[in-house]
Amino acid sequence: MKIGITISAGLLTFLTVGSAAGQQLPDSRVEQATFSRTASGEAAQRVSFARQAVRIGDEVEQNLGLELRMTLTMRQGNEMIGKSQTSVRTNQKRVLTTTEVDNGRMVAVRLQYVTATKQESIAEGTDAHEPTLATQPVQGKTYICRRDSGDNGELLVTDEAGNRPPTDEYEIVAQQMQMVGRSNPLAHFLAGRTVALGEKIELPTAVASQIFNLGDKFGKVSRFTLMLKKVQTEGGAKCAVFQANVEAFANAATQMRLDVEGPLVVDVATCRAQKITLTGPIGMSETRGSYSTAYQVIGTGKLQMSVASVYHDAKR
Repeated sequence: MKIGITISAGLLTFLTVGSAAGQQLPDSRVEQATFSRTASGEAAQRVSFARQAVRIGDEVEQNLGLELRMTLTMRQGNEMIGKSQTSVRTNQKRVLTTTEVDNGRMVAVRLQYVTATKQESIAEGTDAHEPTLATQPVQGKTYICRRDSGDNGELLVTDEAGNRPPTDEYEIVAQQMQMVGRSNPLAHFLAGRTVALGEKIELPTAVASQIFNLGDKFGKVSRFTLMLKKVQTEGGAKCAVFQANVEAFANAATQMRLDVEGPLVVDVATCRAQKITLTGPIGMSETRGSYSTAYQVIGTGKLQMSVASVYHDAKR
């Protein structure tokens, strides 16, 4: 189940740091999106997106939830040789504080994991195991994350004393903080644009892949669309509610397909992602074993993920 968990974490990347960095200044090199307009006439409600410059001391509290259920079937030729069911549920509450800004980008953050838990259960045939709830190694700990100059600069992760954290902690933090010091392509598409109700935006695959950083081993985003469903007020802020759809696939040694959708709420004045829930099917297939003992593993399941963010601006 490591494959599915890693993909899920990758999909959340832009919603964790990306939402905190949504106010960064636009990059003129970003490719243009494709717009499809289904609303028509002067009566169609429109919303214009703006941005807010990031400042040292800006803080965001985030609650992240992930649930993955998958059934794995092992087949050798026409014979089924095994079957298992796995469910994984993770929850995190964390606080990100901007500690350094360079050329309009948030290049360093202080990251505190208030809570970080994981619950996993496995059933093989008639042998079922009780769900186990465990804390993740980052729970209750604080890290400093900083990227060297440029999008391709090295991401440095240390504890508060300046030491490199243990590998199990480092891997979690490094994967989730990939957007530190990098431009936020989703915010760059929206900032300065006016979108009408019913209007669909299809982002170029290159940009979608930047947003959903799955890694080469786990596939590429083949489609990422947003459709503006409504405009509403939340906490005194004007927000746009999009219907988001993300499709991804891999045709390497492990074949995989992911298709999730759900509402994405964006603050109109800052392009910050307030909350998102994505749900949908996930499937994978791969061959294991040597030539004489080779068998195929086929997995089908459902993935649900959500992120809710609350922002606290530094004094301006």
